[in-house]
Amino acid sequence: MITDSAIREQGYIYFLAEAPELLHQVEQELLSLSTDFSNAKVHNLMRATHTIKGGAANVGLEVISKVAHYLEDVVKSLYHPDVVIDAQLQTLLVEAYECLRLPITAELTGTTIDEQEILQRSATVFAKLQEKLGDAFTDSNHIPTSAELGFDIIQSIFETGVQQRLETIATALQSTTDAEALAELLRSEAEVFLGLGESLNLPGLCNIAEAIIKALETHPQEVFQIAAAALADLQQAQSDVLAGDRTQGGTPSQALQQLTTKIQPPNEIDLNAEIEELYQFLTQDFQVKGKCLKPQTAKLYLQIVYYLLAWFEQEFKIPTSELNLSLLVPQFVNLHTHDNLPEWLQQFWQFIADKEDSYSLKIYRQGVILTVILAVTRLQVQKGKVQNFVLEILAEQIKAIAQEYKQYPPVNRQEKQWFTSRKLQDLIKNSQIILSIINNKNLDKNCLLED
Repeated sequence: MITDSAIREQGYIYFLAEAPELLHQVEQELLSLSTDFSNAKVHNLMRATHTIKGGAANVGLEVISKVAHYLEDVVKSLYHPDVVIDAQLQTLLVEAYECLRLPITAELTGTTIDEQEILQRSATVFAKLQEKLGDAFTDSNHIPTSAELGFDIIQSIFETGVQQRLETIATALQSTTDAEALAELLRSEAEVFLGLGESLNLPGLCNIAEAIIKALETHPQEVFQIAAAALADLQQAQSDVLAGDRTQGGTPSQALQQLTTKIQPPNEIDLNAEIEELYQFLTQDFQVKGKCLKPQTAKLYLQIVYYLLAWFEQEFKIPTSELNLSLLVPQFVNLHTHDNLPEWLQQFWQFIADKEDSYSLKIYRQGVILTVILAVTRLQVQKGKVQNFVLEILAEQIKAIAQEYKQYPPVNRQEKQWFTSRKLQDLIKNSQIILSIINNKNLDKNCLLED
């Protein structure tokens, strides 16, 4: 269910707008089944009930979603060649339709109904239907081919139901800033696409859906990047199917696949050894203005790394055994769009900001943090773990920030000591990370980074 109020309101309005037509379609097709039965008619019923079910679930109308789900299962069984629409079955189908009509009508008219009574009534009717349909109900996983139906069922599904779901994801991506709500919506839609891919025998669509779910589990801090990659892959899958693909249904892009990869296997990386290696790299290889860093400046870089890792640990509930420097390397989904930095980095900047901060300080601090991340990334590139293009994007970002900083008054000496703030000290205090190279050597509070 969508939890973001703005997205839910849009979805609710959309549901109310299309529900009457869908309900009317269900009624007309059910009433004419006994006299004019066809697989195409059953397909229309299945598509309508499926759309009602998904739309209701997205906006939290659980009773409507459950009843529509029941009815969808019953309708699917009507594809079975042994099913005969006799008077008893016709009556039960109409009763099932009434169980769906009542809560939808109540929603449309703003009236209240006894939801438990509707669910109990539905359970009784659908139990009778299951008994009446017998083996046809339990064997209802079979969906006729396009040839059996007389028209292209996959084309129809991708033109309507799939399009609606893609629009829902696109709207959420554009209008919400709530990462948790977007993740919930994306996971729900991925599960729907997984089921659709399995039903229509489209393994590529299944792979995309599984990749989305895995990416959300692997990189919960990158929800917006995952959503952008997922939407692009699903849209391409839709285009492929509408162009005639009936065997694959798309394929996960490299951008999405990268987001499914664990940063590193747990317990295999010694964080202290990584930090020691970074310190040696900063003082011997990494250069700023043509010079390697002085030991005290290098330790300040490590302190900022410490803050970032402690924030990751607490913000995303990452076990200390899984913390490592690779977490700090940005993963850019779209190589041609360099404007958007990782969502987690923007969240970190918001976390450390105070109301009284000057705009100059905000820009200066962003530049410092990006420079530290650039150093970490350069070490990972040197070790062959990251591609060079990430360095190029970071360098462009730092250059842009430097140009903007020149337009404002420079920060003063006190502002340059932003890394000693109480907020950051509390972050370390609450962390379970122990970094010997930092904890065993005092950081000179008078150490300042160059502009």
